[in-house]
Amino acid sequence: HKAIRRQRQMCIRDSNKGGKMLNRQVYVSDNEFIICPIADEDRDNYVELHRQINGEHTLFLNEHCKDMMWEQVLEGEDKVFSVFEINGDYCGSLELQNPDSDTPEIGIDLFENKRNKGIAPKVVKLLAKRCYKDRKVDYFLIRRTEFISQAIYLDFPT
Repeated sequence: HKAIRRQRQMCIRDSNKGGKMLNRQVYVSDNEFIICPIADEDRDNYVELHRQINGEHTLFLNEHCKDMMWEQVLEGEDKVFSVFEINGDYCGSLELQNPDSDTPEIGIDLFENKRNKGIAPKVVKLLAKRCYKDRKVDYFLIRRTEFISQAIYLDFPT
C-alpha cells in the first residue's frame, strides 16, 4: 500500500514489554495515540486481545492453525494496525478491510481494560482521517464489537 510506505519511524516505549524501546513505523499519531502497522512484536498482545474477545477457543491459540492465522494478519489483503497510547501501552487493534474500496470498513478491538474509556471513537477517527487523506473514499463502514458502545462521528471536507 503506497500510504504505508510513506510512514515515518518512531520509537515507542512499550510498557507491556517491560518498557523496552521499539523502533516502529507509524501510520498516524496524535498527542494521545500511536497507530502502527501490525508487526511480529505485536503477536503476544494480539493473541491476548483475541483470547479476551473469543475465549480460550480462539484460533490464535489453536496449535494446528495459530501460525497460519498470524500469517494472514501480517500478509492478508486487509490492513491491520496496532494501537498504542502515547506512553506505549498497547490498547488493541484496528483493521481496515477492503482498503481499496470506495467504502472501506474499519474494525476495532480493544483490551478489556481499555474499553469504554473513549479510545475507540478517537482512534477510529484518527485512522479514518489518515486514510481519507491518502485516498478519498465515499464513506467508511465501522465495525465494532459488542464491548464498544460509543458512537463515532466522522467529518471530512467535501
